[in-house]
Amino acid sequence: MIGKILEATKGTESIATWLLEALGERRAAVALGITGMLCGIVLFFDVAVLLRVMLGSTTVATMTVAALALDMAKDLHWTQPQLALLVLAIGSGGMCMSHFNDPGFWVRSRYFDIDEGTMLRTWTPSITVAGTTSFLMVCALSLFIR
Repeated sequence: MIGKILEATKGTESIATWLLEALGERRAAVALGITGMLCGIVLFFDVAVLLRVMLGSTTVATMTVAALALDMAKDLHWTQPQLALLVLAIGSGGMCMSHFNDPGFWVRSRYFDIDEGTMLRTWTPSITVAGTTSFLMVCALSLFIR
């Protein structure tokens, strides 16, 4: 399991080595297991946010990230509850940062007759807070779900 986490994260070899030396094999395995799942959730949340900002579409961002996450989740043999948390994290990332290149931004602004400046000051922060809050809840749940 530790090897697969290290292969998936690629940048944590030095952290893993330090953990193995500092904590011993058994405690390091537990620490890497927790951080491995949390790292996967954080990684794919961040990628979803990045794609959402670049592409504008929640659907495209979440479907693209889900396809990327599928291989990692298969390799790490995550349980069904862990996969559910991964899906929720990706969805949370897809919610964040609605702005000018988001079709929903324009639909809402035109339907409610709101100018772009007001939409940027109200809609963008509110949807970002909603996505970030749901992501933080997923992170908290990931500490208890195995």
